Amino acid sequence: MLELSEINIFNIVVQSGSFSAAASKLFMTPPAVMNRINNLEKSLGVSLFKRTAQGVSLTDSGKILYENAPQLIQANNELVNLVRQSALKTQYIVRVGSSTINPVSNLSNLWSKISDKLPQYHLQFIPLENNRFKFPETYYHMGDQVDLLFSPYGMDSVRKNINFYEMGKFNFTIMMHTNDPLAKKSKIELSDLNHANFYIMPSGMSKEIDKIYKDIDKQKLKINMIITDAHYTVNTFNKFSTRTGYLLSLNCWDNVLPGLISRPLNVPFQLPYGFITAKNPERHIKLFIEILQAEI
Repeated sequence: MLELSEINIFNIVVQSGSFSAAASKLFMTPPAVMNRINNLEKSLGVSLFKRTAQGVSLTDSGKILYENAPQLIQANNELVNLVRQSALKTQYIVRVGSSTINPVSNLSNLWSKISDKLPQYHLQFIPLENNRFKFPETYYHMGDQVDLLFSPYGMDSVRKNINFYEMGKFNFTIMMHTNDPLAKKSKIELSDLNHANFYIMPSGMSKEIDKIYKDIDKQKLKINMIITDAHYTVNTFNKFSTRTGYLLSLNCWDNVLPGLISRPLNVPFQLPYGFITAKNPERHIKLFIEILQAEI
């Protein structure tokens, strides 16, 4: 089945000439754009682009889709506008959880582009860094005080309690003190951590994190793995800042604290990020998410 959000991304890639240029316009990472195009090609069963080092060009199948995409997008826009007009009489507040490690900058950028099209919706940002909000308990009570999180996601234990709408993927990084010798490297290998303290989430919490455990075992590395918080908060980074060694992190947290620096971890997998809602969100929240997806 065709996803109109992927058709929109497809059009922007064609018009931009490359995945990286399209990613900049879409406020997404290039791998996230490529992943959405791969999904579109998989659903159609054809290749849409010829990929070269210079950029991308359309295949014959891609040309047919590009010629007919405006009709699909127009029909979708007409439907979305009809739905919006019917809801204009009602005002909705969407409570978005916000914290140092649940950055809302990507959502804010997206919202600035489409807020004039959704006059009945108003965003209210709820600070998560206080005693009322603990993880993973907050996931179990989505919809009570927070309607929406824009966040990295990978905790298998909460999947049955929430809905997750993937928007892209974050890269794994290694966080360290700015004066650490490894800070001079542009990329970190797991073998660089041999015989060092390595702070990492518990195993069994996330398939993506478990892949790192498996790679360490496969390479027979002698890394002193120290279990840290299963769900990172700003206190995770505060505690690490007083210790020696390395912390598994994500590129969205590169600037979370002064005195710490991150370098990309050279592993062939990433952690997804996107919107998190209650398992059965209220109708206006579900519609809000659908409209956001259609606009991307």
